[in-house]
Amino acid sequence: MSTTSVEPATPTSYVPSRRTVLRAAAWTAPAVSVAVAVPAYAACSPAQAVTASYLLDWGVTPWSQTSSRTGVATVASLTAGAAAVPVTFVSSGPQSLKLADANLTVPAQTNVGGLGASARALQLHHAAALTTGRNAGQVVTINFARQVSGLSFTITDIDSQERGWWDQVSLSGARRGQRASGVRGSGTDDDPWRQRRDDSAVGATSGAGNVRVTYTEPVSNIVLKFWTTVTGGTQLINLTDFSFTASSCA
Repeated sequence: MSTTSVEPATPTSYVPSRRTVLRAAAWTAPAVSVAVAVPAYAACSPAQAVTASYLLDWGVTPWSQTSSRTGVATVASLTAGAAAVPVTFVSSGPQSLKLADANLTVPAQTNVGGLGASARALQLHHAAALTTGRNAGQVVTINFARQVSGLSFTITDIDSQERGWWDQVSLSGARRGQRASGVRGSGTDDDPWRQRRDDSAVGATSGAGNVRVTYTEPVSNIVLKFWTTVTGGTQLINLTDFSFTASSCA
């Protein structure tokens, strides 16, 4: 989606825990993780397989976060009789990376990125003190239990604050990204998605930090990198609902 970026005036002083101030009212305690077993399905031969549709709907799809570094969503199909697709999220990074306890949780906040009353998201959250540079950031590998096509989701809250943080985001694979007007870059390691200015904080329900991602080739896994070029505060982005198609056979 394309929106007009609303950029706040440059603050006269920096408040260290800016996310606490900006989000205290909006971001509530993370949703309780629910551990579920992958449903059993009857044997399915390739000849019986059809292309099934799937939606990883945050806040609805069963999500089990085992730590701030791992979790799995069991994505049921929108197509009757199709086998579920487990999607695993694995976070890694250097010892200097400080992950917030809320990393890889699904907060109760709705209308994330201005995407509607029911829109919730998976949070990637770094705690202070930040270390600058791509090699100091978080790497999230997203693994699909079987190959998926047409993968699409939105990254929200790509923003910045002077002497606080400047979000930088890249994604692997062949994909296109529809950016909000205030966001620049192509989403690669060398040209990450980021705000055009270094003092452009956006709210949780604003679309001014959104990038809508659509993969143009089938994938079994993707890698997201998230880092900062400015230090001083805390840092977060969100990943909204994942839609895709896959074989109905497990």
